[in-house]
Amino acid sequence: MKTPEISDVIEGDNQEPTDEYSGEMVNLSQVEVDRISAEQVRMSSSTANSITATEVEVRQGFIAQVSAENFSIQSGAVVQAQASQMTADESAILIAQAEETVLNNSQAFLVYSENTSLHESSVGMLVAKEVQAASLKTGVLLTSKVEGEVHTFVDTPRALLAGLTAGIASGLVLFALNLLKNRKRAQ
Repeated sequence: MKTPEISDVIEGDNQEPTDEYSGEMVNLSQVEVDRISAEQVRMSSSTANSITATEVEVRQGFIAQVSAENFSIQSGAVVQAQASQMTADESAILIAQAEETVLNNSQAFLVYSENTSLHESSVGMLVAKEVQAASLKTGVLLTSKVEGEVHTFVDTPRALLAGLTAGIASGLVLFALNLLKNRKRAQ
């Protein structure tokens, strides 16, 4: 495992054969790495499979999994992000879990957050305690408080109604099948 000094910058031409980096501060530019564990990580045009850090900043990069206190990504993509505070600008996120989430001109598939602020962003499924959005486009929205204009396919009342309807329909089908089964036994 390479332990870079605070001033180390790992660039594509200088990359050593190891794919694990740890230290106080790791700066990456145009490299692919497997794992990073550090206090502070800065990535530019780089790819990482796993990052665990206090603070992570990504510009034009891809991360499979990140766990951080503060995570920001600009013009990048992340599969799974877990953070206390997360900011995404012009980025794509598959799954995000954070206390505070801010999405600007970004797309996400699933966001689970206490407080979410969205600007010109779309989310497949958003589960949040509070949502602020100038213009939010979402497939499913489960929240207790929304401020702003929201365009959704399924919101909290519709989700409850859909669940209730599906439960009643399933119960009726099972009841009918049970009656038919008992009728056949009686014959």
